[in-house]
Amino acid sequence: RLVVQQLLGLQQRHDQLGIDPVLPAGPQGLDGLEVQIELYGQPVAVRYRVGKLGHGPLAVRLNGVALALVPGSNRYRRAGVWVDNAALARPPDGDHHLLEITLA
Repeated sequence: RLVVQQLLGLQQRHDQLGIDPVLPAGPQGLDGLEVQIELYGQPVAVRYRVGKLGHGPLAVRLNGVALALVPGSNRYRRAGVWVDNAALARPPDGDHHLLEITLA
């Protein structure tokens, strides 16, 4: 749970998924990181596209479809976002869902 919430920046709530990772950017960073986890009881591959800042989601796609982002708040850096979890909670069409997160 610590790795999922703190490193990957994923927080499961009843009806929303919080997305607020802070990942290393640059040549030694984690751009392209992909992890297999379970969210809302479903298998999910989470893929990160890490920009120059390494935080502040710009876009989130689930199985190729852009999700609506609800901005969070953070006084000290670009904030994370919240997305509706309804699609994630449904069984995937294939082996797993693909959640793609693009960071600033």
